[in-house]
Amino acid sequence: MPYVLDTTDMPQPDRVEAVYLAMMYASAPCHVLHEDPGGDIHCRMELWDLGGANIFISRSSGIRLLRTAKQARQDAMPVVALSVQRQAHGHLEQQHLQVVPPGDLLAVDLRTVRLFVVR
Repeated sequence: MPYVLDTTDMPQPDRVEAVYLAMMYASAPCHVLHEDPGGDIHCRMELWDLGGANIFISRSSGIRLLRTAKQARQDAMPVVALSVQRQAHGHLEQQHLQVVPPGDLLAVDLRTVRLFVVR
């Protein structure tokens, strides 16, 4: 499995920027907000190219991916994200808050998403 990021051996102060850069590479432009920025930030991310798409798996401390309307409009191509919450509940906020329990599949058009929480 190819690893994009593993913060295990990184100093804590470097992890915020590393998670941000990895998320920008693997996903769509967004702001990465850590639920507990003073706590133990950790992330292990794997990424595969699959034709014209990519697949990534992220195991991390709680993060929020916030996309502004401007960021959503900047995407040249439509981006559809499929997500399976494996352990913790995920949250998606567009017109309303949607809670995604472990094991559920979430499909979302990232041109319209505002907040997506993953753990």
